[in-house]
Amino acid sequence: MQLGILTTSFKPYEWYSGISNAVYLMAKQLNEKYDVDVKIFAPEAPSFRKHKIYKNFTVSRFKTIDLSKLGGYHVSFEAFKMVLKNNLDIIHSFHYGYFPATIGFNVSKKKNIPHMFTTAYHPPSNRIKKNLLKLYNISQGAHIIRNSSTVLPFNKNEKDQLSLISKGNFKIVPCPINHNIYKPRGSKADKLTVAFVGPMELWKGPVVAYKIFRQLESERKDIKFIFVGNGTLKHQVKLYNSLKTKSSKRFLFTHDLTSKQLADIYNMADVLIAPTVYESFGCTIAEAMMCGTPVVSTRVGAVPETVGKGGFLVNYGDWEKMKKYVDLLLDDEKIRKKLSKNAIKQANNYRYDVVTEKIFRIYKKNI
Repeated sequence: MQLGILTTSFKPYEWYSGISNAVYLMAKQLNEKYDVDVKIFAPEAPSFRKHKIYKNFTVSRFKTIDLSKLGGYHVSFEAFKMVLKNNLDIIHSFHYGYFPATIGFNVSKKKNIPHMFTTAYHPPSNRIKKNLLKLYNISQGAHIIRNSSTVLPFNKNEKDQLSLISKGNFKIVPCPINHNIYKPRGSKADKLTVAFVGPMELWKGPVVAYKIFRQLESERKDIKFIFVGNGTLKHQVKLYNSLKTKSSKRFLFTHDLTSKQLADIYNMADVLIAPTVYESFGCTIAEAMMCGTPVVSTRVGAVPETVGKGGFLVNYGDWEKMKKYVDLLLDDEKIRKKLSKNAIKQANNYRYDVVTEKIFRIYKKNI
């Protein structure tokens, strides 16, 4: 089988991008277990060659034009021709609302081959992007959903939102997580530990988490705190450093960790706190749960589906209740262990071997 994957970003290893990781894990498994010849097409990136052959896949990178200053994203004038010249049996595009998916769909129609679409749908937060997405829905999005061979939302929440745009052949397939790295190790810290993991984007809740941590610190002497600014961007450093400077020795601040280092953090923590505004899946949440760490998060987007019975949820903004749940988990070892077992069981649905098998079966039905 000759598979072409189009994605918004890609590195040939795991890092903090959920889409890149999903493509990497899926491509690796498809090649190793199912002998699929995988060709990945992604935007150019610093320090990566335009064309490179790896053990499990080949990667071709196309030039893009940045329109972000106009409120948009990026466009490419060479991607279509780059993908078209390849001999492919099926095309799998990633990320609704971004041009690689449109290119993947158009090439599939030109070549008369099946088009799979992992949407990773994330509603925009500001007015300009909301208006742009409405235009995209009308001009391209609805057409791609309606005419793709299969649309693969990560969960029911995503499927329901996309169904409002257009009818489609929906098959829910979760985001893949590396269960070989994210797994229980029984290596808890010497003190009860609460962790936050995520980029320094306000909508992810780093400031909220920090305030809750400081309140816990003032009331208890038996806790320490881990603050991981994974994927810290240049414009986020100021916030990260500001929080770090104001913190006591009971805080551990770190950032840009490898997957193994991050798994070590999850295993050290007794509770992960995630006061996010929205998640289309929640990779950080799923990774922590795979390590057996209970989660306290918000009842938004797909978070309830991702967490299942592996943690506690609060309405967004109810930070007092979030703190109470953290206290409960720290004080009650029996509840903590119960949710830990639930978290591991729930997270088994996100193992990349399980997810990739579902995807491969869908491919076989469509060819």
